[in-house]
Amino acid sequence: MKLRALAIVLWLMVAGAASAPQRSVALSRDEPSFEVSLVTFPSPVQNADPPNGTVYVEYYSPKRAGRMPAVILLHHWAVRKPTIERQFAAALAENGIVTAMLVLPYHLQRTPPGFKSGMAMIGSDVPRMVRSIQQTVLEIRALVQWLKERPEVDPKRIGLAGISLGAMVGALALGQTDQFDAAALILGGADVADILRESPVTLRIRPALRRQGYTQESLTRDLAPVEPLGYLTPAQGRVVLMVNATQDPVIPRRDTLALWEALGRPPIVWVESGHYIPWGRPQVNRLVTDFFLYRFGERPAFRAPSRIRLRRVKLGFLLDRAPLLGVGGAVELLKPPSDALSLDLNLTTGGVGIGAGVNLGSHLTIGAQRKLFSGEHEVLPYAMVHVTL
Repeated sequence: MKLRALAIVLWLMVAGAASAPQRSVALSRDEPSFEVSLVTFPSPVQNADPPNGTVYVEYYSPKRAGRMPAVILLHHWAVRKPTIERQFAAALAENGIVTAMLVLPYHLQRTPPGFKSGMAMIGSDVPRMVRSIQQTVLEIRALVQWLKERPEVDPKRIGLAGISLGAMVGALALGQTDQFDAAALILGGADVADILRESPVTLRIRPALRRQGYTQESLTRDLAPVEPLGYLTPAQGRVVLMVNATQDPVIPRRDTLALWEALGRPPIVWVESGHYIPWGRPQVNRLVTDFFLYRFGERPAFRAPSRIRLRRVKLGFLLDRAPLLGVGGAVELLKPPSDALSLDLNLTTGGVGIGAGVNLGSHLTIGAQRKLFSGEHEVLPYAMVHVTL
């Protein structure tokens, strides 16, 4: 594994050094404290599938004098409109950090005809998946070099941030280069084969993998060239902040912990939410911005909290004494002292109720509720099968 890792890193260095593409920059948005430009350049990967051969970068440049730190931002999988990432990039830029959001292969403008955004990158074509992830690392290296040549960027203060798939690819890039002074890995994990096998978002991919004869062992073997666990060391974890969700159904907790262990157990902040964090994004943006400002020498201290406490939002099916399951959701009214307890406003096709329950794992709540606005005053037992957003 060590020899293979060294060979791949050398190949990446040679390929990246051989590529010196011309870039075009076009202003696309002007904000009071920063401006946004669209940067395009040819991918350093030869014979890339069109339109995947062109790299797109949304470049957020603060309106400040002097050289500033910069962060490369990698978005989540299958993104169609990167609203979350744009909010994050704006928060960094407003605090004087240049931000370059790299469009991953086969996403957004790089999506080939006949595909949805991201489906050609992460799918049942394992060799293409491996090539796409390796291509991303090359493009990150090319973008780092370009940032270091920008007059507004301090070349000694370059960071990396990734969300979900972006965090997984970012972890790989961190393991294959020594070019980052700070890295924030948000909602990520490692053991790519295990995530493909267990995550609900890859459910449609698994039957095609089985038809091709893939077992867990053979899938792990074929994905080894892009497995972050094969490259990361505890020394690299000294520049890392991890942010993950306590009720994440997309990235198995064991895979989050595998990444954490490989990095030597860096600071990890647990957000009391699901993978999509509908309520806590401003808090996460603030947390990660403060981390980068500290790592870049703009703040004297930074202390990561162990948790960000949020009201949970659940979607699923609720059954009380009605003959059919009610489809709907629940919003946590109060934060109880224990994660095992919940006090929720239940909103379903069977009506509205206030329920007090016990969370049995991440996807089942049982308890008792009282219906509102129905004229019924008795307290009814209920069970809710759900996912947490």
